[in-house]
Amino acid sequence: MTRTPRSSPESGYSLMEILVVVALISLFATLSISNLSGALKRAKLLSAAQDTAAIVRLARLEAIKRSVPTVVEIDFDARLIRAWTDIVDDTGAPVSNLMYDPDPTAPSGTVDYLIKQFYLEGNVEFWGATDANPEEVEAVVGLTDLPDNDVNGVVFNPDGSARAIGAIRFADGRGANFLEVFLAPVLTGRAQIRKYNPALPVNPEDGSFYFNQGPHPTTGEQAWEWEP
Repeated sequence: MTRTPRSSPESGYSLMEILVVVALISLFATLSISNLSGALKRAKLLSAAQDTAAIVRLARLEAIKRSVPTVVEIDFDARLIRAWTDIVDDTGAPVSNLMYDPDPTAPSGTVDYLIKQFYLEGNVEFWGATDANPEEVEAVVGLTDLPDNDVNGVVFNPDGSARAIGAIRFADGRGANFLEVFLAPVLTGRAQIRKYNPALPVNPEDGSFYFNQGPHPTTGEQAWEWEP
């Protein structure tokens, strides 16, 4: 028996189907790029806080090792954080004056010298969560007055204790996510990275809305929440 071939539908896609697929691909690509951009901004913000905490800890260790005061200085204009020893004053006398007085001609270790420094990268700003703009009063709180700088800094005594507690704060360029390097107590000068979260009850340790990573001290909720 001879079978008559059945006609098959035309292969391929209609213009409408192709347009729908292209639109979906574009949407997914846009979402992926947005998520990647957000992740990169968060990574740079966290890196700035980690680098700051590291330089603060390094300055404390240098103070203990060399038995000299050390300073961590914040420079808004240069977007710079640097740590140095405070061995001599501007005349070369062995007196701490909380000013950076290096002398490249002097023997190593006999005058102020740079310990380490780094610059803020990308869109990271010195920015406190309650300020409208970067580099205002809440960007650096507490800490020690430095006579040669409008911004307070971290100062360690030769025994490793801090002159004062306080915080250096950062945000992404949108002012959506805020981190701080919190220095306390004065006895140990411990540097902690904390994140701002006003949706939770205040931190019972200091009455702020900045929290260490992990559960909230009283509610148990996760304290770190990232804005997209």
